[in-house]
Amino acid sequence: MKTRLSATMGGAISARAELWNDLSSSVASIHEVAGGDTTLVIVDMQDRFLSNWDDPSQVPTEAILRQIQQAMKMGWGIVLLEMKPWRLGETISPIVELLEGKYSRFVRRSKQTPSGAKELLEACYENGFGMGLFRITGVYLDACVLETALGVLEREPASLVRLMQEGCSTDIDVRGAWSWVMQQIRSSLRIAISSERIDSEVEAS
Repeated sequence: MKTRLSATMGGAISARAELWNDLSSSVASIHEVAGGDTTLVIVDMQDRFLSNWDDPSQVPTEAILRQIQQAMKMGWGIVLLEMKPWRLGETISPIVELLEGKYSRFVRRSKQTPSGAKELLEACYENGFGMGLFRITGVYLDACVLETALGVLEREPASLVRLMQEGCSTDIDVRGAWSWVMQQIRSSLRIAISSERIDSEVEAS
């Protein structure tokens, strides 16, 4: 059964891949212009997950705040995913305080599995958020972040994903986590690891 997006986009995957250009470069896509078809995703930035990290400098809070500010400026949807917040705590206050009551294209969704793809896509359908491209940030990179990204691609075959390098992390071996992620996505034409430097390209679009 086709989803709403795949039904309307039909066989547009190859066309989108051409527009996507070189996935290894910092080239802005047509989905990232102001008012474009992009949604920013923030995965599991919760107190319980972040409070016991051995190296607090690895927590990507500042990079995620920059991505939120960029999304707000560009008018993108923002979805904040939380893993069982009733048990594991809510998202850390710097992120919530920047968004709640201040940006209308923002929603929170709780999830009960590592992948938040189902809840993310439901939020986009319900709120009219873009599904051409998902910018994904958060923790844990090699678990919940990656599984959410792959889940989106499985459920919405016309969508593309960026994993924002500065905005994704994990609590122990960040370099090893990125190496693992690169192995998992190496054959996909629809997912890229990107730097926030791409935002200079976005603003010039």
